[in-house]
Amino acid sequence: MTAYKHLFFDLDHTLWDYDRNATEVLRFLFDKYNLQEKSGSSVEAFLEIYQQINEQYWIRFEEGQIGKEEIREERFPLTFKNLGINSLKGLEDFGEEFLNLTPHKTNLIPYAREVLEVLKDKFHLHIITNGFQDVQLPKLEGSQLRSYFRKIITSDCGFNKPDPRIFLYAMEKAGCEPSEALMIGDNLQADVFGAQRMQIDQVYFNPIKEKHGLEKNPTFEVTCLSDIPSLLM
Repeated sequence: MTAYKHLFFDLDHTLWDYDRNATEVLRFLFDKYNLQEKSGSSVEAFLEIYQQINEQYWIRFEEGQIGKEEIREERFPLTFKNLGINSLKGLEDFGEEFLNLTPHKTNLIPYAREVLEVLKDKFHLHIITNGFQDVQLPKLEGSQLRSYFRKIITSDCGFNKPDPRIFLYAMEKAGCEPSEALMIGDNLQADVFGAQRMQIDQVYFNPIKEKHGLEKNPTFEVTCLSDIPSLLM
């Protein structure tokens, strides 16, 4: 029987399907703001440019180089510029509308709810996310996941994964020791390496079977969330 008592889940890309949810909103806004007419580019080109820029901003955020305001204020203007749109006239509310609409989307990673339902009576479940509380809580509420989790730890605590301090903060809030904890997430650096630095075991959720070269391998690795209960029960 496992010694784990507390399971800490990442949210975006692990339970909540960020890519699908964000893409649905971005396609809607692309049409609403007539971006094809303004840029002469397809929605696919827009999505590719945005995804690359957004990923780079989040990497810089996780490394402590920028704060959440830079992400929110700069990623879409830079996307528009790279799309060939030189004037932001009429696009000023695009980013705010994206933030308002996306958290209310409810697409989940396959088996997310089923796995939480299996685990909820045997473990204390928590969230550790590099997202922000005003965005992450509506995601949990709208997708009816909030009731599964005892503690919700976001970057608003002042630290970001993989900073050891966010894991220490989470364990203090949950009232557990590293030996009792297990981190489950899709990001090698933020989730796996971050947990390793605090001597917390990890489940690397790797649905695309991406090759990796961490100095120390994850404790566990799965390609489907449905594999997790068999590791623990």
